[in-house]
Amino acid sequence: MKSTAFADRLEEVAELFAAGQATSASTALKTLVPIFRVLPAKSVTDVTKKLTEHDFPSASFMQARVETIARLLPALEKFTAAIASKAIAADFAALTALLEKHKNASLDQFVAKATEALAHSVAGKTKPTKAAKTLRTDLVEQYNKRLEEALGDDPGFRQIVSQLQHDAEMTSGEMAALAKRFAFSTAKGRDQALKKIMSRHQDLMIARAASRATAGRIAG
Repeated sequence: MKSTAFADRLEEVAELFAAGQATSASTALKTLVPIFRVLPAKSVTDVTKKLTEHDFPSASFMQARVETIARLLPALEKFTAAIASKAIAADFAALTALLEKHKNASLDQFVAKATEALAHSVAGKTKPTKAAKTLRTDLVEQYNKRLEEALGDDPGFRQIVSQLQHDAEMTSGEMAALAKRFAFSTAKGRDQALKKIMSRHQDLMIARAASRATAGRIAG
């Protein structure tokens, strides 16, 4: 299955969990979606292979771990194997293996580093179009780096977004390019681009809060 189609399937499964009031499971699965938006034309197998040998920072005591999602996947494997095609089941199995290998990694760092690694894997391979040449790619990259570093730090992230809103040098085209680079989403205009950028951060914050709540209930 193509990576972008698998991202759609993850979102659909997340919606099913949400409908069943399994909020933490839903938000955890949504956290993974950006990883499979980076290389939309590649297969899930290609994407997981690229990340299997990659190193990810281990989670600290207070950070959500990848295993919060990894423990959901075996049940999804069985479910998809029973009602869907073998190809979809195999894709979920590949994701399970990837998450299991990196289960002790910080969840937010895993997503951030995975998307960054995939994006870098194709950097420089695509010839720029005439429109792309007119963009301030250096400015886009500077903001992308700052956003990646501030991801998960709510006050710091919102401060950068506020600067983006008032930065006259960032044209609509550059804002759209930043949304594509950081949030892996297509955006039309400044306002939509900012919403896409904030959405990735907010999804992470929700997933982190849900993970803490789940850990607290288990500890209690």
